[in-house]
Amino acid sequence: IEHIVSQFGLVVVTRSGCDAARFIYETDSLYRNRHNIHLVMEWMTNDISSSGIRRALARGESVKYLLQDSVITYIQEHGLYRPSTGENQDDSDNGQETAV
Repeated sequence: IEHIVSQFGLVVVTRSGCDAARFIYETDSLYRNRHNIHLVMEWMTNDISSSGIRRALARGESVKYLLQDSVITYIQEHGLYRPSTGENQDDSDNGQETAV
């Protein structure tokens, strides 16, 4: 990591609930290269997580405005993030197509 940061630098976009500046301060290799780390403070709150998206997909909920259409198509074509057989069948596998 130190080689990458010292030679190429980092751009870090912060998230709510994370203190990137403190993490850099408390990590010796990052602190030594702090001049090569550029923090972009989150200018728009985004409470969406990958876990939340996977959960929504498994429940058959729409993720239309959370993912690009090409990503949704890929997920549908490959049958990703569907509940395993017997799991949440009452909620997610009622014979209807998954809403995306």
